[in-house]
Amino acid sequence: MQRLSTIILALLLSIGAMAQSGTVSMGFCNGQMADEGDIQLNGKGWVSCATKLPSSALDAYKGNSISSIRAALLNRINIDTLKVWIRTELDGDNIAEGYITRSSTPAVSKGWNEVELTEPYEITKNAGDIYIGYSFHQRANVVAVSIVGEPVAGTSYLKMGDAQWQDISNKGVISMEAIITGSSLPKQDLGLLSATISPWPQSGVNALKVNAAIHNYGIEAVNGFTIKCTTGETVCRTHIDTPIGPTSSTSCSFVIDPGIYTDSQASWSIEIESIDNGTDENSTNNMVEAVCTYLKNVLIEEFTTEKCSNCPRVAGYLHTAMNSSSDYSDRVFAVCHHAGYYTDEFTLPCDEEMLWLFNNGSNCYAPAMMINRQPYHETGNSAGSKTAVYLPQSPDDITSYINTEMELTANAVVGITYEFNTDSTAVTANVTCLKNDNLICAMPHLTVYLTEDEVKSLFQEGYEGQYYQQHVIRGYNSTWGEPVVWDGNSFTYSYTFNIDKAWKKNNMKIVAALANYNPDDATDCSVENSAAIDLIKKETTGISTAEDNGCNEPAEYFNLSGQRIANPQHGIFIVKYKNGHTNKILK
Repeated sequence: MQRLSTIILALLLSIGAMAQSGTVSMGFCNGQMADEGDIQLNGKGWVSCATKLPSSALDAYKGNSISSIRAALLNRINIDTLKVWIRTELDGDNIAEGYITRSSTPAVSKGWNEVELTEPYEITKNAGDIYIGYSFHQRANVVAVSIVGEPVAGTSYLKMGDAQWQDISNKGVISMEAIITGSSLPKQDLGLLSATISPWPQSGVNALKVNAAIHNYGIEAVNGFTIKCTTGETVCRTHIDTPIGPTSSTSCSFVIDPGIYTDSQASWSIEIESIDNGTDENSTNNMVEAVCTYLKNVLIEEFTTEKCSNCPRVAGYLHTAMNSSSDYSDRVFAVCHHAGYYTDEFTLPCDEEMLWLFNNGSNCYAPAMMINRQPYHETGNSAGSKTAVYLPQSPDDITSYINTEMELTANAVVGITYEFNTDSTAVTANVTCLKNDNLICAMPHLTVYLTEDEVKSLFQEGYEGQYYQQHVIRGYNSTWGEPVVWDGNSFTYSYTFNIDKAWKKNNMKIVAALANYNPDDATDCSVENSAAIDLIKKETTGISTAEDNGCNEPAEYFNLSGQRIANPQHGIFIVKYKNGHTNKILK
């Protein structure tokens, strides 16, 4: 169900920037086309691409029809025919189709090709998933398939010549859209696509963070809406003052404090209760049930030194990996241990003591990395023992482990707040940990780090020019952390760091990790969960208490790369409100 919700969200985020009276577009690509590609069939033959559209997304448009399909081609050279089609199975018969050629009007062209179906496909409720697709015939080699955006599992497929269909969803999404037309498109119909709820200890031991994805199925804009969260007799309301355009989507995050402890498996009803400027024509898609879940974050620990010539390369892998998905921004954190291959000016005692986790006697190396200190790897020694340390071969190598960890459910969460002293020469980190009854961690310890990015290096082997170190540890409470003694389901801890005047606070973070520490077994020291917070807050989160109706005013706009922009732009952008909420908007 979670995977399906993700697919629907990605799909609907790219619905309809062209929505007008009676016409919307549906696809995953948001109208985008790549600048170049690498998919190529040698010689003559057919190349086919397909995008899977789930029934649950199509149902909102029942009574209307898919009249044409838009397909983007990177090249028209050597292509003589372009067919579009709709199927219920990849290898099934076409239930609707159309085609153009090099000599037809319109003709096959480089860029977007909109091809009418001979007979429109009527959308009916609960009719099942469909595949929209295109096939082109080439007379010789040509690179024409456009893949864009972030991967969305189970959506994109490719067939080359006589080969079998391949799932290429890991590459991105295909530049292809269905054009839906009709006279019965809903005017105002706000639907809740998905919602998650999880503890948010940095705002209080009872606080919960809600993430919701909302889609406007209608052809009229919605100015704002109210979300109601209910468990038992406890009700919390939050007003979202975010306009959503016709057939557009947004995602929002907010914090509620029900005033009582919520069990980690408690079920919450998340519901769109009302919209500001009209009446919702369809209430059947307004509610989802969400189980309070402890999300698993990822702590990456890198072994690196200035004397290591290969370390800049692997540091680049880490940078690329951590910036490859917006999902990582508040759930993946890093610290660097300057040890493993000699030491340098940044080496601290904890860095060298961490070499024990190699679990291979005195054999250690850099560059190297650990992902949540999980012993996924072989040491390579004769004993065949395990280790948490390995050498990544690419950014994808790192993201594969990140994704594996993020898909797990944690049994504890970590939250951080902080406060400076009067002259900002010291900062106190206040860490709250919460656990559920399923936590198995015999010797829990809490490690707290103060880190700094963009630190000027005196010299770095393997790099020409000025090198800047990232994730440098400037302070820590102890190598293996403070022993955790639970007070019921919670643990609170504070630690004060002195701040050198040469350190740049706007590049600093506090990172906290709750991990097991078994001094007799290096493979029994995995991180249960972690958290991080910028020392100079770049973003805050508002709190909504029971029956509280807040109001958000836009403050700043950003593109998907995180760059500030002056005004909202067409396509997907991020808006940050004065109360700290951030939403992703499609305009």
